[in-house]
Amino acid sequence: SLATVRLSLRSTALSDEGVGGLAGLRKLPCLRVLWVDIGNNGLEAEAARVLSLLRESESLTDLTLLLADNRVGDNGAWSLSLLRSTPALRELNLDLSRNRLTPKAGQSLARLRETSALTA
Repeated sequence: SLATVRLSLRSTALSDEGVGGLAGLRKLPCLRVLWVDIGNNGLEAEAARVLSLLRESESLTDLTLLLADNRVGDNGAWSLSLLRSTPALRELNLDLSRNRLTPKAGQSLARLRETSALTA
């Protein structure tokens, strides 16, 4: 079974609905490392909400989500903060640059610190 998945889908016109397939990777029983670049796709808060379902993975230890140049906004940042409950997660890398975020988003993302095992 796959332990590492690396996908580059930057500037591919990926839709918010298409992100559902990425969230489905959480069902891979041995997935430990997931690196996904989905920048510059016009994604909005709904995409971030769907990606937050990755927290249901029992085996994921290292997650990188490159979401630069989208429109996830403050609501999307809040959804991504839910990743803190991913059971085995040890490293989380998020790139939310150029996403029209306000200080409210920073407050949401600060919640990631509530996870003692997380190094991000």
